[in-house]
Amino acid sequence: MEIKITTTGLSQMTDRIETAQDRIGDLTPISDQVAQLIRDDINTRFLLSPVTTTGGMAHGGIEYRKLSNMAFRQNPRRLSGQIHIDSGTLWRGAITPGAQNVYHVDGDTFFFELTAKNVDELQKLRPIVFWHNELLEKIAKLIQESLLQDNRNPIPRPAR
Repeated sequence: MEIKITTTGLSQMTDRIETAQDRIGDLTPISDQVAQLIRDDINTRFLLSPVTTTGGMAHGGIEYRKLSNMAFRQNPRRLSGQIHIDSGTLWRGAITPGAQNVYHVDGDTFFFELTAKNVDELQKLRPIVFWHNELLEKIAKLIQESLLQDNRNPIPRPAR
């Protein structure tokens, strides 16, 4: 009986490990994909937003309070709608790449910001952008895949 040990693939594996180490501190190569995952998450939050008259659990596990009676008096058509969905302007701005949602990377830190008017007020009352386990798991998976990928193959784009 013979046992044979070969080290043929070790240099290739060492190269991949070194490449992964170089990528750990820089999110730039996957910043477009991270931003799209966040936009997709926001889109789901709007699609599944609770109704205005009762409130309820929003996508991501945050409770949205029902709209106030004053909000209904100011805008009676909100009586039959969903929270955060009125004209659709905020929704479109939040999920369409462009001026109303911007992001940048500073080394290992990713920044995402909604810039529509009155978004800060809305964010305080009923958050639109926030971290939750499902989103964090998707981003972690993307980062893991980018670290492990072969240099010759592009990073796969997340499913929409």
